[in-house]
Amino acid sequence: MYRSYYGDVTRVEKEGERGVRFTFKSADNRELPQIVGEMPVLSKAYWSGRDFGNTTLDPPLGSGPYKIESIDPGRSITYRRGLRLLGDRSAGQQGPPQTST
Repeated sequence: MYRSYYGDVTRVEKEGERGVRFTFKSADNRELPQIVGEMPVLSKAYWSGRDFGNTTLDPPLGSGPYKIESIDPGRSITYRRGLRLLGDRSAGQQGPPQTST
């Protein structure tokens, strides 16, 4: 299914330091640009020494506000709040400050 669906993507190019440009065969699938735009960009350096097809419990590389602190397979996963992201009270941030529980 995925091969035929994403087969409409003909080219993927790096645009500057933080951009990605997708080129499509046609404009018929109006949903596809939104879907590929939501896909994560994976680090080539991180994955170059790893087999993407193998299952692992190593915490993945991420850039979100929470990091995986510990994993107990089949039972629990514990996240740690990234203070650098959630502790910043910049002028554009709205709402109450984040609290730890």
